[in-house]
Amino acid sequence: MEDALFAGERLDEKEIVGKTFRHCTFANISFKEAELRRVTFVNCAFVRCYFRGASLEASRFSASHFIDCDLTKVRVEGCDFRYYN
Repeated sequence: MEDALFAGERLDEKEIVGKTFRHCTFANISFKEAELRRVTFVNCAFVRCYFRGASLEASRFSASHFIDCDLTKVRVEGCDFRYYN
């Protein structure tokens, strides 16, 4: 997916596997207790997103921005935050 806007969605407890997002914006998205595995985010912005209790596994967040996000109790394993802002 490229150049997309995702806003005001609840992805609580969802499983997102093997997806690629380029130049996307995620605004007010709830990833509460979601599982993100092998997901690639290239130059994406996360604005006021809620990641409490989420699991990020083997994912890439290259040149991505986290603005006013809640990252409480996030489990991160084997992720790449290269060029993170």
